[in-house]
Amino acid sequence: MRLTGQLARVHARLGHADAATEILQVLLKQAEREPVHAAGLFTCDAARVLSISATAYLSLDQHEQARRTAQEAVTVYQQAPPWSSPTRQAITRIDLAVACARLGDPDRSVAEGLTALTATRYAAAIVTRARDLQKKLKRAYPSAAVVGNLRRGLAELYAAQE
Repeated sequence: MRLTGQLARVHARLGHADAATEILQVLLKQAEREPVHAAGLFTCDAARVLSISATAYLSLDQHEQARRTAQEAVTVYQQAPPWSSPTRQAITRIDLAVACARLGDPDRSVAEGLTALTATRYAAAIVTRARDLQKKLKRAYPSAAVVGNLRRGLAELYAAQE
């Protein structure tokens, strides 16, 4: 299932909307038969499938579908055991933040981005995606004061990593 998810993301990034959508439909059906949360580095579970799907929907510019799917994944992760994919949870929050930004909600976008920065497991992917989110917000909402909160959150994270 993880490879199927990666295939969906690749097709989405390449702009192959029909192929990506078809694969996402298969993937989401497969996820219905999987546990909601699974332990282990190489496992796949329904929460991860939702998260990967949200990323693909963003690449397809299906912002509302990305928001709904990411929100569903966040809800599932909030009910997860403490060991359940803190990095993937943070990335899902950033995907939700991007979807919210693209749908005209910079306040929620920044809130989700800041939550992602509190991940219990540091990963470069979180910082990279949060930086991209900050750039998107700055371009889309140049006069929104709330965007500065994400910049400050990133600065604090950098300082803590040094």
